[in-house]
Amino acid sequence: MQEISRCAPTSNKRFKTLFPIMLLILLGVVIGTAVYIISNDSLSGSLSRLNTDFLDFRRNSSYMDVMLSSLFNSTVMLLILFLGGLCALAFPVILVVPVYKGLGLGCSVAQMYSSLGQRGVLYALLFILPSAVISCYAIMIGTREAYRMSAECFGAIFKKKIVTVSENAKLYLVKFLILEAILSASATIDSICSLVYNNIV
Repeated sequence: MQEISRCAPTSNKRFKTLFPIMLLILLGVVIGTAVYIISNDSLSGSLSRLNTDFLDFRRNSSYMDVMLSSLFNSTVMLLILFLGGLCALAFPVILVVPVYKGLGLGCSVAQMYSSLGQRGVLYALLFILPSAVISCYAIMIGTREAYRMSAECFGAIFKKKIVTVSENAKLYLVKFLILEAILSASATIDSICSLVYNNIV
């Protein structure tokens, strides 16, 4: 019972650190959906292409193309977070990444709804949500770790805590390698969902 009681506060603390980042992703989803609905076609189309357009790209792409494209887009965001964590003044850039992630997700869902109507919402839940949940979780963890590392770099410069940064640098790299592996799994699921989607629609 004592072990359970010890784990519960730890889990709650981790959730509290991720909750603000989750809100940033949801903010991006709202903005992406709104942009797709109210903006001109060129802008919404550009946003969709930048975030792996779910319909047009997947209808004309192979399993491997979808997986590589999905992995590339997620890896770019993770790389931005990784490099941002090594910069003492990268807080704004780090916090923009989860918003951008949500932006692409919102655009994709909005496009499915626009093209398929109410069925699009169901298809989004079945074919976008599985991989999106995994990739969003990885981006959330990456954002948290990058923010912490950036804060440590800030402290190293202005408070001279260089030892702390050097001790955590190796662990920081390992964490991001694990996150990249998680994104690879997400990309694989994304490509499988795309294959199933093309066979149904």
